[in-house]
Amino acid sequence: MRRLSSLLPTLLLPLLFAPAAHADRAGDLMLQEALLRQYSTAEAEQRYEAYRKNPDAATQALGSGMSNLVGRMYQRSQERVAAANAVQETRDRFWQAVLDGKDIQIRNADDRRLLVQLLEGKSNEGYWPATQRLVEYALWLRPGSDAVFEQPMEPQAALLLRRAAYGTEGNYEYWATGMLAKLYLVGRGVPRDEEEALRLFTLCAQGVGQVQHQDARGGLEDKPAIRARCGFNAARMWEKGWGVDADKATADKLRQDATAHYNKMNKTQLTVAQVEETIRP
Repeated sequence: MRRLSSLLPTLLLPLLFAPAAHADRAGDLMLQEALLRQYSTAEAEQRYEAYRKNPDAATQALGSGMSNLVGRMYQRSQERVAAANAVQETRDRFWQAVLDGKDIQIRNADDRRLLVQLLEGKSNEGYWPATQRLVEYALWLRPGSDAVFEQPMEPQAALLLRRAAYGTEGNYEYWATGMLAKLYLVGRGVPRDEEEALRLFTLCAQGVGQVQHQDARGGLEDKPAIRARCGFNAARMWEKGWGVDADKATADKLRQDATAHYNKMNKTQLTVAQVEETIRP
C-alpha cells in the first residue's frame, strides 16, 4: 500500500501537465489553419495562446471569417450569373436583329467579339442569315461593318460564299450564288472571271438542279426575288458583253423570263421595269 501511495505522484504528474486529448474545436481549427498557412511554430503558439486567453474572441473571429468568405462567394456567384444573363440577352437581341434584317449597333469590343462569335457559330450550324450577315460585314456592304471588321475581309467572304454556293447534292443558297457571281465579276476575294460570274448568275436565275434546303435554318429565302435578281444581272452581262459577245435580244429575253417567273410565284402582274425596281439587282 505504501508502495502504491509513493507511485501516485509519478502516475498523476503526466496527466496533470499533459495537453487535453481533445482541445475544443475552435482551437483545433486554429492549429490546422496554422499548418495551411505555413505559420512558424512561434506564430502558431502565439495565436494559440491568444485563443486560450480569449477563446470567445477567437471563435467569433473564425465565425466572422467564414461568414465573410461565404458572403463573398455568394456575391461572386451572383455577379457571374448576372454577367451570363447580360451576355445571353445581348446574343438574343443581336440574333433577332439578324433574322429581322436590321442593323446592329456595336458599342464596344465586347459587343464586337460577341457578334462575330454568334454569327460564326450560327453559320456553322447552317443558319444562312448568319452567313449572309457575315459576308455583308466582311465585304463592308452593311452600315457599321467597320465596327465589326477593321478592314474588308474579301477572301474570307468569298470562302463563305463558295461553301454555300458550291454545296453538295445540288443544294445551295440562292443568295450566296448571286453574291459569289458578283465577286467573280469584280474580282474581289476571287480571281476576276466574267464567264464564271455569268454561269453562276444563269444557274441561279434558272434554278436548274440546285434548290435550297426546304428546312433551311433561319427561314426560307425569297427565292423568286433572288432568282429574278440573278436573271436581271445575267441580262446586264449579255447586254454589256461581259464574258460573252454582247447580245441585246438574249438580254431582253432573260429579263422577260425573270419577270414572268417572279409574277407567277408572287401572283402579281408587274412590268419588267417594275420588277427590276422592286428587286434592285
